Amino acid sequence: MCYLTTDYLYPNESKSIVFNSIVPAFSIKDLKEIINGVFNDSVKTDEIIRLFTTSFEKKIDLQYTPLVLLNGYYHIPMSITAKSNLLRNCIAISRTSGNQESNSMSEPMVTECAQIFNQCTLHPIVLTNVKVKHKQKSGEIDVLVITDNYILIIECKCPLCPVNNFEMRGDNDHLHKATKQLDLCKAAFGNQDYQKSLLKQRKIPYKPRKILTCIVFGNRLFNGLSFSGHPVRFINELNNFMINGTIRTDKTVYSIWEGEKLAEKDLINYLSEQTPFIQTRFDAMIQHYEQLKLGNMRLSLESYGIAQKTVDFQLDQNFN
Repeated sequence: MCYLTTDYLYPNESKSIVFNSIVPAFSIKDLKEIINGVFNDSVKTDEIIRLFTTSFEKKIDLQYTPLVLLNGYYHIPMSITAKSNLLRNCIAISRTSGNQESNSMSEPMVTECAQIFNQCTLHPIVLTNVKVKHKQKSGEIDVLVITDNYILIIECKCPLCPVNNFEMRGDNDHLHKATKQLDLCKAAFGNQDYQKSLLKQRKIPYKPRKILTCIVFGNRLFNGLSFSGHPVRFINELNNFMINGTIRTDKTVYSIWEGEKLAEKDLINYLSEQTPFIQTRFDAMIQHYEQLKLGNMRLSLESYGIAQKTVDFQLDQNFN
């Protein structure tokens, strides 16, 4: 894209100046001096440069490694680097390169999710990391929520927010893994004898309860959808729904519970695809097209945005 920009939009005498602004080059010495001026630590400077330098022996991804070393000069694609979250990508590349410390970082999702249900007014029984074994298969329930009439089995996944197609596929893999766990655990709890035994071990009275599942995600990429019959919800939205029960706009505050307090029915509605709370967002989506002409070719991008006026109208209709 940088080449096309300089080739098509600028005269020959300006191309070298423009190209050097888009992809500036620094000698090894100059780049070290610039970075060391920030950290004042030559060891850390070398580590940072090494971490963000592209290796041509591995998969090249300039969002992860924007420093390209060629002929003794570091070339930096500024349009990509400026729009990249370098701190986030630093963690991602450290994980994929096998860094032990980054791979052993604790995930707070299970604790945070359990805390949400412990604080809500339903006052359910909340268990975490419950081991399950059914039909010679083993699994683990991240968060198990037991109310008067329902058992909610939650699988927590906390991937980094994807920045490329490879990571989009990674998020999809997380969903498949979560589905596999939930299918196993739901089947186990569907066995009445197994359910009675597990509850008895934890001194929880048994009664017939309907079994529900949910995938709680650390980013909002699949929020509101269902995957193989398991609803996917964003952790921050789940927290707002369970604790506050409101939607705020510039104009007003809407209550999304049916009564003054959170009830089981509210939770069931929230986990359904057909309720106004979920449909309001999807019904307000509008298609947006962008086209870029490149010689005889056209590059088209289709995306979706939210029509705020439609959202406001539906909120007024459904929650006033």
